[in-house]
Amino acid sequence: KAGQRAHWRRIFEATAPDVFLVQETRSPDHYVTKDEWPALRSRSHWRSAPNVTWGSAIYIRDGRWRPIELPDYDGYVVGVELAGPKIEGVTRRRLRVFSVHVPSPYIRPMHEILDRIAALPNAQRCDHIIGGDFNLTTGVRHPSEKRQVHNLWLLDRMRREFNLMNAWQVAN
Repeated sequence: KAGQRAHWRRIFEATAPDVFLVQETRSPDHYVTKDEWPALRSRSHWRSAPNVTWGSAIYIRDGRWRPIELPDYDGYVVGVELAGPKIEGVTRRRLRVFSVHVPSPYIRPMHEILDRIAALPNAQRCDHIIGGDFNLTTGVRHPSEKRQVHNLWLLDRMRREFNLMNAWQVAN
């Protein structure tokens, strides 16, 4: 029931994120109380994936944003472009944020999603955050780990074309 699911609220309380990317999620109003929803509504962007009750979402704590649409991936990918004093203090370039849930068969849609992000107007003049559930193993594995299958082409492409790196890999 709406307001009884609590994981969004627990994350906000535990970490107070500036940016929160969520995939395979119900509408944000399902995760907060009716009293909390008006404030959350203006700071979150959610779209339902086709023919399901879940979609992808972005929460932005501060600043102004406008939605960015990616045709054919509505609900699987949501994007926003941020503006405002907090962001301007970090980067002088526009900042675009995408929450991505790649549908099967995974590799082709991942390429198409990145192609569409790269083709957006002024993409080369923007900084990007692209995060989510790519449904691909993208981390470099330690030799002692059983699972050695990984799709390093994705990390390479994101580094080359968007100047991005795997946050988990850098931190660990």
